[in-house]
Amino acid sequence: MKSISQQRLLEVLGTVVIWFTFGQSTSGYPNPPRQCQEYGPHYGNWSCLQPGAILNPGQLTWTNLNFCLGADIPAPGLTGTTISTGLKKRDITYDCDRSRNYSETNTVSYAPYLCFNPALPAVASVAGTKSYTAFLQAIPDAACANLGPVSLGPVTVCVVNPDADTSEPEFTITAPPEGANL
Repeated sequence: MKSISQQRLLEVLGTVVIWFTFGQSTSGYPNPPRQCQEYGPHYGNWSCLQPGAILNPGQLTWTNLNFCLGADIPAPGLTGTTISTGLKKRDITYDCDRSRNYSETNTVSYAPYLCFNPALPAVASVAGTKSYTAFLQAIPDAACANLGPVSLGPVTVCVVNPDADTSEPEFTITAPPEGANL
């Protein structure tokens, strides 16, 4: 036979098990429903849903120019470039009522970026002719990756030194000495 203290311990443990199992208090009344504390909405990170595209890379405003030694070399401009927009997406979620969760989409704009290989110098510091390959990249405002690079072809820079003596050397033609055997 079990002692009274053992029997009381089993009753208490049984009540606790029932309470956890069925969510009822020891008085027999149901516990009030738990109130969910809402801290949302929670905004997820933007991700790229659909990237844009370079539809027309356009043309350079110049591809072959001469510069004097020491002059600034402006990069050529870009005209006629067409880049389509992309789409980005993020999830908006709530803690309590998951039926309120949704996804938000928005457009991604791109800016054209012109770069050169090798890098186009800012100043004409060395006389001579050098060619640089122009590339177009499209830089997004958010979420999606860069587009490109797309080659736009060569840009030729000719740097001349106006102070250099580029005249032909002078030659003096004289008659051979008398009696020379030609």
